[in-house]
Amino acid sequence: MKGVNIAGTKLYYTIITILLITLLAFPIFERITSADPSSEELIHKRIELTTSGKYDEAINAYDKAIDINQTDENL
Repeated sequence: MKGVNIAGTKLYYTIITILLITLLAFPIFERITSADPSSEELIHKRIELTTSGKYDEAINAYDKAIDINQTDENL
């Protein structure tokens, strides 16, 4: 009968566990990083779009910024 390599088995299960945790954590990190932009980010985007001549997209970005932050008097 062939002997079982316990150290190799533990390493195998450790690697599988790390891979599974990584795969399960990826969607969580993706959701965190793909959060909706803030009103300030949209205003900066509007400025960039205006300077590049994309006026319709700039207006849409500005409208979204207003929707996000109705109380900001600086908009």
